[in-house]
Amino acid sequence: MKKSTIYWLIIALGILLPAVFWLLSEMPSSKDAFGAFNFAWFLTISSGTLAACLIVKGTVDESTKSYQKVYILSGAIIASVAVLAFVSAIAWPDKVWIPLLVVVLAICFLGGVLFTQDGKKWDQGDNHKEGYKNYRQRKDDDQK
Repeated sequence: MKKSTIYWLIIALGILLPAVFWLLSEMPSSKDAFGAFNFAWFLTISSGTLAACLIVKGTVDESTKSYQKVYILSGAIIASVAVLAFVSAIAWPDKVWIPLLVVVLAICFLGGVLFTQDGKKWDQGDNHKEGYKNYRQRKDDDQK
């Protein structure tokens, strides 16, 4: 089974299972067992699963850097939706969700920088590139 198939399978299960629990919570016969499961919990679990899959795909996948950044950025945005839904589900005070959201986005940004190795490019100068000629070598070539 390919990696992309596994990602899609996990995403589908991450949406299907909470949807079934949400449906069971709305049924009158099973109200006692699943009564606390509502739309906020469905959104928390499904968007959290999707965000985790996208972030893992962005850090593990061997595609180009721009695709990795898109996966990680999309995962960070969806993770912020999961955080907002989680705060709504457990009814935390209003002052808590903004710092929690900032922490989640900062962790995703830090992971994106570390795993896509953006800091590596600007650290190397031109003299590390193959075929680089310093000032004197270029002047000697011009004079010949």
